[in-house]
Amino acid sequence: MPKIKQNRFVGFGLSLVLKDNETWIRAQRFCGFCFVLVGFITLIFSFFCQWKDLSFV
Repeated sequence: MPKIKQNRFVGFGLSLVLKDNETWIRAQRFCGFCFVLVGFITLIFSFFCQWKDLSFV
């Protein structure tokens, strides 16, 4: 997402981030890294999860 220009609709669009282009790029990269990390952790923990524990599904 760093290639997307600053806007309020796509990406991490807080007013603090929208003030500066460099801040926008850093915020997009940081949030992208966090999303990938959380996805990887979710994938790893899904192998250890007991399906009977997920009674709400």
